[in-house]
Amino acid sequence: MKADERFLYRVWLPVVSKMVTPTKLHYFRSGIAVEYSNEIGERCIADARHNILMQCTGLKDKNGKLIFEGDIVRYLYGSENEETPEDDWTICTVKWYGDSGYPAFDSDCDHDFDGSNGLSVIFQSGDYVIKVVGNIYDNPELAMHEVGARL
Repeated sequence: MKADERFLYRVWLPVVSKMVTPTKLHYFRSGIAVEYSNEIGERCIADARHNILMQCTGLKDKNGKLIFEGDIVRYLYGSENEETPEDDWTICTVKWYGDSGYPAFDSDCDHDFDGSNGLSVIFQSGDYVIKVVGNIYDNPELAMHEVGARL
């Protein structure tokens, strides 16, 4: 992981139902403003208080895609091949638990890991395959999963 990947953000703009990547974050006493470029390259600024700012975990899935807070991932114990049944995968959401007195990113299906941080187990053990399949804003239908549900 590159050090700067841990400090990347993305922003969900609920008014226009769009995910953007900020080019700058501006910090003020009153809050944070997010600067980004729109589809035609115009500079835009949005108040973070009215939008949803999500931080990168610094982790990547099996395809090299960075994993962010709010991503929906699926994981598999063991190795994947073309014959792996869909119901062998477990789906969960990546969350930031810092506001709950637990300053860490984790999955909402950590019950599979005996109370340990599920993301840590998945990445440190080397025994799992993990893929980003969407996020809770662009793909709300995926977020409706029962925690730890099989696909």
